[in-house]
Amino acid sequence: MLFFLLLAGRGAGAAEKPTKTGEAEAKPIPLFVPVEAGIQSVKLPVVEQRDFVGSGLFSNHTAWLAIPKHIDLMGNPKLVFYLSHSNILSKTSTVTVWFNEQPIYSMNLVPETAAKAPHEIEIPQNLLKEDLNSLEFRFFTISNVQEPCQDLDNPANWVVLHKDSSLQVPYIVRNIFKETIFERMILSFQDFSEANATF
Repeated sequence: MLFFLLLAGRGAGAAEKPTKTGEAEAKPIPLFVPVEAGIQSVKLPVVEQRDFVGSGLFSNHTAWLAIPKHIDLMGNPKLVFYLSHSNILSKTSTVTVWFNEQPIYSMNLVPETAAKAPHEIEIPQNLLKEDLNSLEFRFFTISNVQEPCQDLDNPANWVVLHKDSSLQVPYIVRNIFKETIFERMILSFQDFSEANATF
């Protein structure tokens, strides 16, 4: 059961009863109002504002995930990323996803995956930590010309990580009353979008 803090006092929610003098006496609003605590889910952008375009032999994109205070994760976050790439890439071209400096997924960039399409993976919950978490895409792209020196500046050697890629995080808000009375009075829950304003 999760409780939200309300300040006691007069207001629209205060029930009034008559006194002996005929004046209305304000009944304090209950300080603790019980609210059922349920699992919620938030979708965080992996690419901000515009698509990430990589070129050359090596390119990478890093996003940052902040876990707000008073949040408990409920299961493995799901990463859904959209990729498209040049149709003349060699089958040795790859993308590898890293989370907090740990490799968690790799795939070849082959002609069959050239068109924009979603790819889904789960991120092990034990890899997440409070504070900032890094999510990195490392690309190795080489054309079927098989000439690495030419691919350094080959305009046909490209890959796109699309801006509709996201990280879906299931969570629940902790019981705030484990905090001190002063923290209770000033506490306001920041949602993931605020915590990840610079994601």
